[in-house]
Amino acid sequence: MLALTFDDGPSTVLTPIILDTLSSFHVSASFFLLGCKIAGREDVVRRIIADGHEICCHGYFHLHAWRSWPWRYISNVLRGFEAIDKALGKSGGTYPFRPPYGKLDLITLLYLAWHGIPIVLWTSDSCDTHSSRSLRQRPYIRDATEGGVILLHDFDRSLEHNRAYVTRVARDILESSKDACIRLVTISTLIGPGNHVG
Repeated sequence: MLALTFDDGPSTVLTPIILDTLSSFHVSASFFLLGCKIAGREDVVRRIIADGHEICCHGYFHLHAWRSWPWRYISNVLRGFEAIDKALGKSGGTYPFRPPYGKLDLITLLYLAWHGIPIVLWTSDSCDTHSSRSLRQRPYIRDATEGGVILLHDFDRSLEHNRAYVTRVARDILESSKDACIRLVTISTLIGPGNHVG
């Protein structure tokens, strides 16, 4: 199994395109949402859930833990939870958390561990935010290990070719995993009881 994950959404254009693509392959993925992007896009958040995908948290703002005070960073995580809850019409929810830039400070790490909040990083970066990139340079499935986590981003891009690249990479991963008989799952399925990660 591999987990397919998307960061920095939801977006008004790219997220629905990604959802349509995932639906055509009957694959579920995990979406690490930024709380500040949710207002006005609650329908997209609800569609993620309705389509059978998993909502996760990327904080409210895209903060770097090493450049923020720990209490501000923890507050940012909790505010992200609240923004997701508000969109889903619930309260008190906790969600798997991916720290922006993959960075955490010790105090936040201990806080999240104490509250049983899964911390999720990645094993394969699609490089879809890099200016120099090539689909041929990223053999995601061939080099992936059992329990791997693939990182993509579904924030809105200003240029059509940037959006097209993300869609192309996602489709390539979906097709390659199908050919290799690899099951793409959500983070919670990957780290569920009895499953090995890494």
